[in-house]
Amino acid sequence: MNKQELKELETDGVFMGIDTIEVKSETPTPYNNIDKTYVRKIEKRDINTNSFTYILNPDTANSNVPIYDSNTYYSVSDYMINSLELTAPIKTRIDFRFDCFNENYEKYAKLNKLLILLIANKYNLNNRYESIDPLLLKPLTVRAQNTRLEIENYNKSFASPNDIVKNRLEFRSKQLYDNRNENVKEYNEFKKWCERIQESTTPENYKSVQDNINTALYNNYLKEQQEIKCFSINEFLHEYRNSIFTSKQLSDLYKCIGYKDPEQSAKKYIKRKGIILFSLKDLIMYTDILLNSGDRFFG
Repeated sequence: MNKQELKELETDGVFMGIDTIEVKSETPTPYNNIDKTYVRKIEKRDINTNSFTYILNPDTANSNVPIYDSNTYYSVSDYMINSLELTAPIKTRIDFRFDCFNENYEKYAKLNKLLILLIANKYNLNNRYESIDPLLLKPLTVRAQNTRLEIENYNKSFASPNDIVKNRLEFRSKQLYDNRNENVKEYNEFKKWCERIQESTTPENYKSVQDNINTALYNNYLKEQQEIKCFSINEFLHEYRNSIFTSKQLSDLYKCIGYKDPEQSAKKYIKRKGIILFSLKDLIMYTDILLNSGDRFFG
């Protein structure tokens, strides 16, 4: 990837905040979920533990002004919980968001997809989704999740055209039932995400992801070669260009297909088509931008 594009992203800014929290209470709020706009209308009750869970939106409680600093966030979070009169509150879910105010979802969609796949591969987030609007053919979201962790990059400008945020990447921590250190749970969970990101952006994991994708690509190649008249390898590669991340991956795919000089074939295709590729340094530079925005949030 062009290093200048990552520098532009750093200059334009990525801003971390906490989009929503889920809070469990031993008793229901006396407000019955209707007098507070920052509470989602549905109250979740667990009859086994006789507890009540509420999803809260800090920005809404902050007069719909987005929060990008922890001092404001903690003040608003305390206000929401106290005003709802929740008892023995436990934050059971925290959604960290990384926002861009420029129209750059499609520009960085492949990079975000790669990061999501790396974390999914490392931490067994085996429910993976990618979607487009079938009428307008606009990319909408890429997501990976399991019962405890979830990552999603979505086209905020398409989903909410009037919102100042145009591109959002979210890291969601779920099932946080441990009530120890509740007052610093957000920071602790953020540090865990830092570790997950760092442990996922390694040469070994990057190779593993590329190998897994190449297996799927080769299977699709064999299938499409049988089904499509006048099958073209160039058309095939163009169709799956957003699943090819490095020249080595492309070279390995050519080798698997049976090309005599896969490295030279990969070089020629890259030069001819200008496909966007990412080195591990690109990834680390990008994740540093994300983590630095989190450091700024927590001050």
